[in-house]
Amino acid sequence: MKHNARLTRVKQVRVAALLLLLTASQVTADQISQEIPRECQESPRGVEFAHCQKSTRNFKTTLLAVHGWNGDCKSTFGRQESSLFRVLGNRRFYDWDCFQYDTHNVGLEENTKGLANQLMKLREYGYERVMLVTHSTGGILALRLLADLFLTPGLHGNLAPQMISSIHAWATPINGLKACGAGVVLAWINTSRAILPDLRQRSIYLIQLKNSLRDVYISANSRDQARIPVNYYQGQGNDWCVNEINPEV
Repeated sequence: MKHNARLTRVKQVRVAALLLLLTASQVTADQISQEIPRECQESPRGVEFAHCQKSTRNFKTTLLAVHGWNGDCKSTFGRQESSLFRVLGNRRFYDWDCFQYDTHNVGLEENTKGLANQLMKLREYGYERVMLVTHSTGGILALRLLADLFLTPGLHGNLAPQMISSIHAWATPINGLKACGAGVVLAWINTSRAILPDLRQRSIYLIQLKNSLRDVYISANSRDQARIPVNYYQGQGNDWCVNEINPEV
């Protein structure tokens, strides 16, 4: 009987030790999961975002995609068969990256700082130039960052405007948003107060941003103007959400 009792205690100790080990392993896995950005965990198959720690880096320049309001890296640039990251993945001519940000609870200024921080991280990984490919609100962040780097040196650390090789902005609401669809109207009234009010037509934020961009081009020499081209793209038809980009406005 004593022998059986001793074996029982040994088994109990072993089971307790095993449970403790499993619990410790689970905590470690959870901690690691929390430390890895969501866009790195959920990136489209075959895509390695340049700012993620274990990514392979082959070039000195990277393409950095910036999604728009209510979007994310995967749904905007990587889900469909013909999406940006899948097309680029067929022929590896670039390293690519994506900036994922909160479009509901964090304002444009804070998100611009986040974009600047990601550029600084890319620079730490050896990238010398970044080409920004943006959709909608992502273009506003890129333009704000460009103006900051030219007009307020030191605002984003020692990040220099020369790091941005170009900005390609699709459907950027530089002239404000329209009330397009019930979802946006509801969001305008009840949620996304950190961003959508600043994207109203003729908002103070957009007026100041356009004035800053004019100051950049007025103060910059011809070499700087040519080195950092900003390209705006919009549909041939009427855009129900974004006011048309009129060069005279």
